[in-house]
Amino acid sequence: MTDASQAGPNAPAFHQAPIRHDWSLAEIEALFALPFNDLLFRAQQVHRAHFDANAVQVST
Repeated sequence: MTDASQAGPNAPAFHQAPIRHDWSLAEIEALFALPFNDLLFRAQQVHRAHFDANAVQVST
């Protein structure tokens, strides 16, 4: 998925950030130090920026 128009009509517009490969040890340790629910919340924010939050993927 490369742009917000593919995510659905209610998905927020976003500018795709480049994938980082330059994480510092301090940044990684800060992620590991986050409480689980805070980490889950951040992941949900990223997911909602790229996909329709109310869409259900159906596989057959």
